Amino acid sequence: MERHFYWVRIADVPQWLIATPVPASGGEFDEPWMFGEGHLLQHPGAMKTQVEQQGERRAFVFAGLESVPIVSEAVANVFMVLASDDVQLFPVTVDSESGRYFVVNGRKTIDCIDEANCREVHLYDQDDPEPARRGAYRWIYGLRIDPAKTEGARVFRPKRFTHALIVSEEVKAALERVGNLGVDFERVTGPHEPLPPPREVPATLKQAREARAAAYSKLGDLSEDVIRRIVPTSGNWPSGFQAWRIIKRGQRTLFVSDGLSDPFLDASEPSVGFGFELAVETDEELPGDDGWPLDMLMWVSDGFANYADTRKLLETELAFIQFSGKGMPEQLVVPPDVFKKFRPNDWVSEHGMSMALFGLESPTLPTSFPTPAGPVRLVSAMAMHSSEIVAYLDRGGDEVLSLFLKCPDKSLSSTKRNPVIEWTVKDSPAR
Repeated sequence: MERHFYWVRIADVPQWLIATPVPASGGEFDEPWMFGEGHLLQHPGAMKTQVEQQGERRAFVFAGLESVPIVSEAVANVFMVLASDDVQLFPVTVDSESGRYFVVNGRKTIDCIDEANCREVHLYDQDDPEPARRGAYRWIYGLRIDPAKTEGARVFRPKRFTHALIVSEEVKAALERVGNLGVDFERVTGPHEPLPPPREVPATLKQAREARAAAYSKLGDLSEDVIRRIVPTSGNWPSGFQAWRIIKRGQRTLFVSDGLSDPFLDASEPSVGFGFELAVETDEELPGDDGWPLDMLMWVSDGFANYADTRKLLETELAFIQFSGKGMPEQLVVPPDVFKKFRPNDWVSEHGMSMALFGLESPTLPTSFPTPAGPVRLVSAMAMHSSEIVAYLDRGGDEVLSLFLKCPDKSLSSTKRNPVIEWTVKDSPAR
């Protein structure tokens, strides 16, 4: 009888969101992704984490962007009893929770991917700027492994695709007996299940896309390319369709979201989804028609899609949104230590933090466009310079906003734009 294995995935169930663990003594780990690389680790010492979003407590979740496995004591016991040679368990304190929690480090990496039987394989380029990624798997749909090559392990990560945490059927069954999991299990051995027939695109969705394309075409030269992530990062867009478009406008480039105003697929009445799309315009020359403005737009688009509280900020017309500074120009990033001086209780990325102001009226863009289901807002974003961010953190949004409203380059995201205020930590009162 063939032995089956399963890929542990984030489950589509209500659950709390937990941040990436950090040292209990403060600061961050130099390599916060180390728990997902499939290596034996030295003990990291006492760790702590915080709840980023309240929700139903689950016995097994993946924390932070690094997808760190964090489990309850009952789940940890399963791994200790059934796979003690395959994992390391490190205690971690979760905010004020009284229960005991552990980080699970799968300590084995095994060369077992059956590429010929995977449904769809995407590789990083051989000339990728990151040497460690060259030739590695970027993503695999319908992953299949060869159980004969698993070397007797019950928990491991596949070589060149360590994103996947794999468990044996014995471990899966024991975890399911514990219950209350924030994960589910995708079989990675044996024949594939038949794919469901493709769903017909609803007429309302076709109409929404046609109306959006018509509106975008009026703004400039709309590229025929639709930008999508190979690896979906959010399942919360109204129709499940994450996309962005590029519009050339003379010496400027406009990036727009393409799907936040799709109708909800389960809606019985005409719908404009979240009721808005997002736009980022820049005058900078960018390699390959993408770059940091598109990265910023992708990041915040997912944030608006994932969190109702974030979407609610746009109801006031103008909203300051903070996000990781990863990949952003240094002029638009506040270092982690500086940001922490003003927001000691906020999550702060190791790459620093950036901010954007959403809702400023652009002198050259419409504020909305028509669709068959009703008008959709086009919300412009302006990337803030580091001095503007520090002034906002120190003096509040109202005072800084009055300066933005006078800015001649209103709604333009550019490192070449003159900041509306020069402000540093030295200008702030002692804290």
